[in-house]
Amino acid sequence: LLLNNLTNKYGAEKYIPFDINSSIIDCAVLDKTVSGKQRVSLVATRKTEVSNLLELFKKTGLEINAIDIDSFAFLNSFQ
Repeated sequence: LLLNNLTNKYGAEKYIPFDINSSIIDCAVLDKTVSGKQRVSLVATRKTEVSNLLELFKKTGLEINAIDIDSFAFLNSFQ
């Protein structure tokens, strides 16, 4: 997958199995090729899933600064 195909919602739309307009989308660069192309990891979730999690934490009195998927959290721990 090329990064420039994913940055606009219409390019990402073909990779996401649910409505893109009700989604939160992010990507991370995995590597760059000699020709300058990039491989990326695309992730998406439904906005309602995030809203439900935020509401749950709000009810418990916890403040959330970030939500990350497992694989991104693992990679980010080394940066």
